[in-house]
Amino acid sequence: MSLKQWEISGLSLPLDLEDLETMERYEAAFQKMKEEEQKISRTGKATERIRAYCDLYLHVFTNLFGEDAAQQIFRDVPLNSGEYEHIYFDFLDFVRKQQTESAKIRAEKLLEFAPANRQQRRKHQKRRRK
Repeated sequence: MSLKQWEISGLSLPLDLEDLETMERYEAAFQKMKEEEQKISRTGKATERIRAYCDLYLHVFTNLFGEDAAQQIFRDVPLNSGEYEHIYFDFLDFVRKQQTESAKIRAEKLLEFAPANRQQRRKHQKRRRK
């Protein structure tokens, strides 16, 4: 499994959150999602809320991957807010794993090139004096 490809509904969708253009698209998609969610009525018909939340998730994936990919992600999924939310949470888990892996790799590389700690430097200096 590549941490730069999200596998869902038989699709392999590229998402590299270290890429500037991708991150701009990601941030914009979630800003739009936030704005849309604030417009969803907390009162009224349950059917309207279900449809609104399904549309909300569809829109975030449309903004990230394009309309065709978003339609394919949900092609066999009924209009069920729990099912849509499950896909959304799977995506968030993918993002978390990618960010964790990137941070781990970065930390390992920085540690590799970081100066030794004080105890190691003293030990090294004693060896050099002998």
